[in-house]
Amino acid sequence: MCRCGYAFVAELDEPRNSDVAAGVPTTKLTAPWQPSHDEWEFIVLRTECPVIQRVDPCGACTWKRDLNRGYSNEGVCRHDLRAFAAHYWTDGRYEPHRRRIASMWKQSHSRTLRECCARWGAHARDVFAESIRAAWAGDPEYRDRLARRDETALYCWELRSSDLGDFARALAGVYDFPTHHSVKRCLGCGRLFADCQFDPISVAEKVGFRTDFCNLCLHRALYSGRVGRRMKEETLFGVVQDLAEAFGCAPPANFRVVAPRWMEGATRPQINAIILALRNMPDVGKWVPDRFDSWLHLLIAAGVLECDVRRGAYGTQCLADDGHACGSLAEKAIDDWLSSNGVRHEKEPHYPPHSELNPHGKLRADWLVGEIFVEYFGLPSRPDYARKMQRKTQLAGTLGIHLLPLVVDDLAQIDQVLAPLRGVCRSPERVA
Repeated sequence: MCRCGYAFVAELDEPRNSDVAAGVPTTKLTAPWQPSHDEWEFIVLRTECPVIQRVDPCGACTWKRDLNRGYSNEGVCRHDLRAFAAHYWTDGRYEPHRRRIASMWKQSHSRTLRECCARWGAHARDVFAESIRAAWAGDPEYRDRLARRDETALYCWELRSSDLGDFARALAGVYDFPTHHSVKRCLGCGRLFADCQFDPISVAEKVGFRTDFCNLCLHRALYSGRVGRRMKEETLFGVVQDLAEAFGCAPPANFRVVAPRWMEGATRPQINAIILALRNMPDVGKWVPDRFDSWLHLLIAAGVLECDVRRGAYGTQCLADDGHACGSLAEKAIDDWLSSNGVRHEKEPHYPPHSELNPHGKLRADWLVGEIFVEYFGLPSRPDYARKMQRKTQLAGTLGIHLLPLVVDDLAQIDQVLAPLRGVCRSPERVA
């Protein structure tokens, strides 16, 4: 039973909750379907938590409980720190952990906990373990105890992060540290949510815990996105334009990866605009190949770019005369030469997989002409680029692939360098 006065149990054929066995009054929650025995093993129950009363069911106050194991903290409201503290300091299950951690605790660790609470709010439990381990690592006395193989010091150091986090959460309940619980209305879906609901902690690390979006909308914005295959074209163009306006520039294809960097130092309205635009954006990998040749083609079609060029990290992204998306003007020159000379070519073909050099089969060449892989190595001075170039060359040698590497100096004599390709794979109209 929760110390704040609530107890919860699913309606089972044979109740397994200890509160029911003890005769404690409970609030029964009946599922809207008739689950099988296996489906009962893990079930999500929404509570009437006093901290988050009347919150719509968007994950704000849910319990994922193993009903067959009957954990002793079952039913304790995780948002009521005082209730959890009373439970933690009296439950014998936590005794080995709390006794040893308390023996290592110092006043400076309480300050560290307060700082974690002030910065991370309800997520302090998830980040405190690394903070306290860093504090222990910088303590000469603790390092000396580790060197002497002190049993308590070793025990605390090897504790799981969740066990250290439980101690921190219980102590926060005793000290009444601020954890910034508040109920808001989500700007994305309009539901009520609480700022202590985020899971995993990586969501809070990207946007901070003081956000104006619920957990579901944040996950959609930062991780999954909408599928988008059935989205009307005008709707798709609209969300792409909103994303470009939120970013303040033409967004890259990996916009979800770079979005947290865009939000660093931004104002709250700017962050909200970016998250809202990301929430409405589909997943690029699932729909761009089906509906557009490339991300660049979509930006042009949506009116984000007024011409067929765009400055990228590795050069000026542009379209070749045959519509192929090229990563630089040099690539465009090579692609245009192949087209103008009637050489049929495939853009960005996959290399064959290899257990060590290409284990996932993701390496791509620039072009494939017949059975010849053509690569333009334009940035050999960049270490990451040079490593990939070396790996491709080694892969070609290992698998016996015919590789034609091109460098910047070859562009001045492109006719001579690419002349052998003229007879490899001719376009039908050129052959005629």
